[in-house]
Amino acid sequence: MDGRGGPACEATFPQHGHLRSRRTGRPIREPRLEATGRADVVLPRDGAGACRLEAFARPDRRRRRRPRNMDGDQRDRGQRPPLRWGHVPRPRGAARRWSLRGPHPAGRSALPICPPRTPPVRWQYPSPGGCHGVSGAGDRSHPAGRAAPGLARCGWRGSRPDPMPPQRDSIGHPASDTPTRCAPGRAGARWSGGGSLTAPHDATPAPEAAVQDAAGGFLWRLMLTTAAGVGLFMSYPRWDLFPLAFVALVPLMHVLERVHRARDAFRWAWWTGFVTNAGGFYWIVGMLEEFAHLPLWGALPIHLLLIAQQALVLGLAGAMAHGLRRRRVPLLWSWVPAVVAAEMLVPLIFPWFIGNSQAAFLLFTQAADLGGVLLLTGLVVCVNVGVLLIVRGALHARGRPGFARLEWRTLFMVAVLFAGNLTYGAVRIAETDRRSAAAETLRIGVVQANIGIREKEDPERMRNNLLLHQHHSANLAAAGAELIIWPETAYQERQYVQVLEEVDSLAEAMTRRRVGWRLERNVTWIPPSTAPLVEDWRVDEATGLGVEDRAPAHRGFDVPLLTGVVTTETFPPGSRPHLPPYGDHPRGWEAFNSALLLDGEGRVLGMADKVKLMPFGEHVPLARFLYRSTGVNLINILPGVSDFSAGQEVRVLPLPQDGGEPWRIGILNCYEDILPRFGRMLNTLGPDLLVNLTNDAWFGDTSEPWLHQQLAVFRAIEQRTWLIRSTNTGVSAFIDPVGRVVQHTETFVEETLLMDVPMLRAGRTPYMRLGDWPGVLAMLWIAAIYARTLLRRRGS
Repeated sequence: MDGRGGPACEATFPQHGHLRSRRTGRPIREPRLEATGRADVVLPRDGAGACRLEAFARPDRRRRRRPRNMDGDQRDRGQRPPLRWGHVPRPRGAARRWSLRGPHPAGRSALPICPPRTPPVRWQYPSPGGCHGVSGAGDRSHPAGRAAPGLARCGWRGSRPDPMPPQRDSIGHPASDTPTRCAPGRAGARWSGGGSLTAPHDATPAPEAAVQDAAGGFLWRLMLTTAAGVGLFMSYPRWDLFPLAFVALVPLMHVLERVHRARDAFRWAWWTGFVTNAGGFYWIVGMLEEFAHLPLWGALPIHLLLIAQQALVLGLAGAMAHGLRRRRVPLLWSWVPAVVAAEMLVPLIFPWFIGNSQAAFLLFTQAADLGGVLLLTGLVVCVNVGVLLIVRGALHARGRPGFARLEWRTLFMVAVLFAGNLTYGAVRIAETDRRSAAAETLRIGVVQANIGIREKEDPERMRNNLLLHQHHSANLAAAGAELIIWPETAYQERQYVQVLEEVDSLAEAMTRRRVGWRLERNVTWIPPSTAPLVEDWRVDEATGLGVEDRAPAHRGFDVPLLTGVVTTETFPPGSRPHLPPYGDHPRGWEAFNSALLLDGEGRVLGMADKVKLMPFGEHVPLARFLYRSTGVNLINILPGVSDFSAGQEVRVLPLPQDGGEPWRIGILNCYEDILPRFGRMLNTLGPDLLVNLTNDAWFGDTSEPWLHQQLAVFRAIEQRTWLIRSTNTGVSAFIDPVGRVVQHTETFVEETLLMDVPMLRAGRTPYMRLGDWPGVLAMLWIAAIYARTLLRRRGS
């Protein structure tokens, strides 16, 4: 019966001599088309309304060798079957017959097929006696595509030239969105060169079930890709379930192995990235509401736009992996280059990589000094591929005992890479610990005064904030600290203080003192104070001047101090029209986020400006260009943004030591410590110590301060030197050259840290010399695969 209760479908066609090639018009002699590949078969309506078959396929008699780079399960599913034309055994005296031979999950079915690179499939089924006249594409249980719904209801199966694997669910059955209700075990219509093509009589219609199955397939994929995203962000703080990263990509890979089009692969992979970034960067909304003064309806779209952009990494990776799989590249050699290349290519406001999730797995992360975090990402993806092969072999064996040989080789390769990486990690940890034990030490103290953004910017509390830092510094100096570190912008501008600087006149110096002092970039000395720390701040009511001995940085201690400051460079108003004004007032100065190193007597030993500014926080991209070209001032339009100027060069700050060469301190200001390329720039100057000054109070008591620290850990591993983090509200920490967090504070608590730090000159590791070579190799590999495909198409 047909789909509407009519008689069984039967198509008749003329004998062999009337089958003609679409390309040449010549008759096709006795074709016997067997295994399923790609078809170009049209069933047009003749004058009497009967079902007639014409095959527009010219058998290509060239023999094709089976590719060696297909894993066993790929061959078993029929994904891009190894096509080859060969001679079919025939009885003595029979005519020569040619067929396309290849594997099929249902066996060797005699279905209409044609060679690759033929025009698209169209099934046209006329319905004189009750069958639906429909057009469609192949069945997803068929290696070539999906079945036309009407044909499936009549028991027909056709195919389209889609080279991707069949859609199947997690237990190996055809995907639930396949609109077919043919009887189990039936191969559909069969044709061996005879005079008729008859559909099976036991096909049953189920249009409602087909719609339900399609919805179920979508929901199943949505669940799997969402689970992959959840697994990824739970690998990071504060979930800290880092082993999940080794299996999180498996559901996404499973889904992408069963989609046909590159845009579908991109969409599902992008959704996984969207879920990952939504869970990892949830704190963006609260920051925008608190400090940009945006309502929820205004902050939420910005948050969604940010995470949508960051999700492009996985979206691009999925699309590239899908493209490589279409070109018969094995699973391991598709996914690893795709993910590594995508992480290198897509720019991010908050850069993070999959390899960063393993910060707590010390044996695993030591390879960062060879190829950076991108190398670790590739190793994590390797493990995901291995897990997928194991799961797929267990669930999709389809009667085959064990795995195919190529799958065993792939699993062996993954196991060797993983074990080799752990072995390298153990060796490097032991070696680095020996170097640290033999190095000279410097006792360093870190002050975390727990001053939030509101308290930091409150004019009434600025003086007390400085007094709080000085009080903790005096205690650290009494404990033997040889260097004290304050966080980013801890020593603020607008302090009423006497300094020694180059000025044009005494009147200018008095004016600066009266309106509030900004730390000029040409400052050479900030005299210390001998006043007791218990005194309160006092201001001369008659003149408005601050008492001179209250605001100096050194007060109560006399050891070198490294602190974050905001420095300025003044110039006549209007002399730099490219700087947008604040409000209606022209800019007479240019601000820099800097780190300042003072000796025990207040003399300036060095200053390093922040080179990489936070987009939309410390500067607005293209704001100065738009102001200069159009007069539009984004600084006044966008709420809660600043307009700092970037430093022009990377610097190290020299700290003198008795009887030796000065220690060289490398500064990573704010989020520069999560930028691997900036760390490589700093490494060329040979620092003995890395110091990060930051202020994470903007993000509140969320996972962001812990995520920031986890991303920064890899700068110490890559350069094999110590990293010290000093923050306003946490997390401050001492991190050794193998990535151990030796000491750390909690968030939003008032604490100090003190430790003898080995001074290890940053090494010129392979990563420092070669850079992101894993990403370069991944892009070259992908380009080579696509170039090979292009050359083959031109050659054929």
